[in-house]
Amino acid sequence: MQKRSRRIWGMTGMQLFVLGCMGLVIIGLMGFGGWLILGNNALPADLAPAGPTQAPVQASAPLPSETPPPTRTPILPTFTLAPTTYESMIPEGWNQFTYKNVEIWVPAEFVKDSSGDKLIDLVTSKTAGKGFKTTIYLDKDEGVTTDLDSYVRDGLGHFTAEVTFLEKKDFQIGNYEVRRIKSQVIILGVSVGVMDYLIKDGSTVWDLACMSYYDELHDWQPVFDQVAQTFRIK
Repeated sequence: MQKRSRRIWGMTGMQLFVLGCMGLVIIGLMGFGGWLILGNNALPADLAPAGPTQAPVQASAPLPSETPPPTRTPILPTFTLAPTTYESMIPEGWNQFTYKNVEIWVPAEFVKDSSGDKLIDLVTSKTAGKGFKTTIYLDKDEGVTTDLDSYVRDGLGHFTAEVTFLEKKDFQIGNYEVRRIKSQVIILGVSVGVMDYLIKDGSTVWDLACMSYYDELHDWQPVFDQVAQTFRIK
C-alpha cells in the first residue's frame, strides 16, 4: 500500500516551500522599490543620480557709471534797440531846405534853382546826359477831397504822349499815406526818369518830385528814396 504525503491546507510540503520562496521575492522587490523612492537622498555619493551640470557663474565687474557733462546755462547777448529818430535818418553832410513848417534834407551837391517856381526847387551843380541836371522839387495841391489812389488815377489820366507811366507803389514816410509813382518823360528831346512821392496830409497832397537823366535813374533811385524819407511837417 502506497504512503501518502502529508498535506497542510491541502498542499504538500514542496508546494508550501515554493510558495514561501515566491513571497520572499515579492517582499524583497517591494522593499527595494520603496527604498529607491523614499530614500534616494540616502544613496552614497557615487550612486546618487547626477544633477544637471551648471557652469560656474563668474561675477561680472560693475559697469563704470558715466558722469554727465556739466550743463552750462547759455549766456545770450543782450541787444538794446536804439529808437529810430528823425535825425538818425539824415546822412552826414546833407543839407536842410524848408518851406514854412515843412523840411527835407538832400545831398550837399544840390543847390537852390533860382529860376524855379516850386515851393522848394533844387538842382545839382553837375550836368548829366545832354546837359540835363538832376532836380528835386516840392509842390502841393490843397483842397483834395478824394482818397490818394483816386487822386493818382486822376493824375495819370492827364498824362500826355511825352509821359510814360512805369510803376505805382506804396511807400513809407513816417505815419503819412504815400504813393511812389515812377514815370519816363521826354523834355526837350531828353529822356528823363521821374520819381513822384505823393504824400497825403489831410486835404493836402504834397508832391516831392525827383528827376534825373533816365539812364541814371537806377543809380539815383536809392538817393531819392532817402530824400523822401526826410520829409517832415513840424
